[in-house]
Formats: sequence, C-alpha cells, structure tokens
Amino acid sequence: MLRTGSRSVQNTDTLYRSCSSFAKMMQAVCVDVPGGPENLVLRSIPRPTPKDGEVLIKVHAAALNRADLLQRKGFYPPPAGESDIIGLEVAGTVDTLSQRLKGNWKPDDRVMALLGGGGYAEYVSVREELLMPVPNNLTFCQAAAIPEAWLTAFQLLVFIGTQ
Repeated sequence: MLRTGSRSVQNTDTLYRSCSSFAKMMQAVCVDVPGGPENLVLRSIPRPTPKDGEVLIKVHAAALNRADLLQRKGFYPPPAGESDIIGLEVAGTVDTLSQRLKGNWKPDDRVMALLGGGGYAEYVSVREELLMPVPNNLTFCQAAAIPEAWLTAFQLLVFIGTQ
C-alpha cells in the first residue's frame, strides 16, 4: 500500500504520487564552485524518488547553519552517499510515502527533518527515523531550525553542560 497525496494505492511495482508530484524535475540551490553566496546557482534537477523506508517531503522552509556555510565554501564535504545539495534541516509536508514505513505518516502531514544534505531544494527524500512532526503552534520557518541548530544547542546545554 502506497499512500500519496489524498489517495491510497495498492500496488507494489509502481510508485504513485500526488498530483503535485507529477513533475519529474524540481528547483534546487546548487554550489558549482566553492566560495561565497554569489556562487549559489538555482538549477532544475531531477526530483528524488524515496527508497523503501523514506518519505519525500515538499520543502516549505530550510534552515541555514554553520555546516551549510562551510560546505558552500568547500570546507565541509557532504557525507558519503548523501546529496551534494546543501541544507541539513527542513520543514514541509509529506508528499510521497514509500514502502516499509513504521510510522503512521500521511500525505500532507506537517514534518521537520534532519538531513545529510539536500535541504535547499523543493523536495527532499529522508529516512523515516529522521522525520518529526511539526507542533501546531510552530510555523514551517520556526520548525526548520529545530532538527540541527536547536537540538544541537539543547543537547549541549542540557546534557553536556550539566556534566
């Protein structure tokens, strides 16, 4: 069973998507040459397809953090196997659900996610265990800063700072 958009489809051979997902391309901010922000380029690239255990998110907001700046400057390469598009944390809505998910995610759920990269794009595919629901009282912009920046600061202040 694959749940996308506002439909559920029984088919294990074909990945069906919501109406918003018919386009096979998306816009992403790319870094062709390391350096300053003047080197950021908006490109049309293929939209990711979620693998088993992943969720495709329609990105509504992405946070900017130090790791993104270092990667843009060429000092922080993406982890092996991750997207070379910068962006480590996003908030948005569930677009497409793959097979073998453990949670009860539904299309259009408000989510935030920690990423290995790829957040500066219209869509990003993320492993389910890195996905969190966005509380109703937060905007997408607020939620986008939680998975990396806020949780890192919280861990340092609460867990490390008390030792």
